[in-house]
Amino acid sequence: MCGPSSLCGCPIICTVVESFEGAERAQVAASLAREIQQLRAAAVMLQEGKPEKARAAQACLDLAQQREAKLTAQEREFLAQAPKGDNFIDHGALILQAQTKAQ
Repeated sequence: MCGPSSLCGCPIICTVVESFEGAERAQVAASLAREIQQLRAAAVMLQEGKPEKARAAQACLDLAQQREAKLTAQEREFLAQAPKGDNFIDHGALILQAQTKAQ
């Protein structure tokens, strides 16, 4: 059930995820994808807005890389293909693609 404490917070995505086998892994992958996107965006903001904070920007990129390492090869492939725009990752599309390929 979606709500403030859910991984996704989006009722439509949660409903779709719950309808597939392996939904727990799909939720983990979606959460990791969202964290990766946010960390990379934070690194860009630091590089542009606070260039003297290069170590902080690098730390964000390092954390994003650590989270990416937690994804399976297939999930990383889908993440690379996921729609992007203004650093946006459609984690719903990532979930659907991963689950469709797995079946």
